[in-house]
Amino acid sequence: MDLIGGRKGWFESGSVVFLLFSALACSRPEKIGIETPAEYDLPQEGSTVDLNNFAKFVNSNKPGPLHKHNRDALTCKKCVEVEIQSIGLTTDINEKKGPAKARVVARIQNNSGKDAAAMYGIKTKDKADYYLWVDGKGSNNAARWTVVELNKLSAGKARVHHGESGLFTLCAYDSTKVSDADFKSCASAHPAATLNKSSLGAEGWLGLIRSSMTKLFQLGDSSAIQEDPAWIRCANGCCTAASS
Repeated sequence: MDLIGGRKGWFESGSVVFLLFSALACSRPEKIGIETPAEYDLPQEGSTVDLNNFAKFVNSNKPGPLHKHNRDALTCKKCVEVEIQSIGLTTDINEKKGPAKARVVARIQNNSGKDAAAMYGIKTKDKADYYLWVDGKGSNNAARWTVVELNKLSAGKARVHHGESGLFTLCAYDSTKVSDADFKSCASAHPAATLNKSSLGAEGWLGLIRSSMTKLFQLGDSSAIQEDPAWIRCANGCCTAASS
């Protein structure tokens, strides 16, 4: 009986170990593919876009993490749900010299079904789709951002409308290399760090100093007095598309 019990216990223990390793093997995250820029000419104001074809293009360019926020509407506070996610590569964008070819860097959508979001005037998803474009047509070839509204028509078509546009505001240092887009001000993108002499190397100290200076001066980021603007992770840290 002891021998049988011992064998049974060994078998059960071995089964548990096997199942544990199987679960770990199945739960391993997929490898991240190579990010490439979602290059697409900025469509002209008033032109027409085929939404199905454009959606295929967007989905083929590795959309990033999806972020959802309760945002201000034109008539109420924090009453509409707006989501944002990066499209393609963003971490190579230099705010001082924009990309040679225009590209899509983010998708924005208002899920509320109620009212337009106050910042950028994002209408509900049944009326329009929104994308953040970047090109090198700012002053002295600086990176210029443009919120593009695709007003939905019949038969899967949409009319192009150029919304707000401007130059990026560079935030503090960010060593993360994965492309991303969200709604963040410079301050919220880089919250105050905790000093830890044992863990901060030269790069860490430099990031902490930059973060502190950014919080102090906000680098001209007008989002300091309103909602967080659209934000992308760029070549020299984080870049915000602060509305005026």
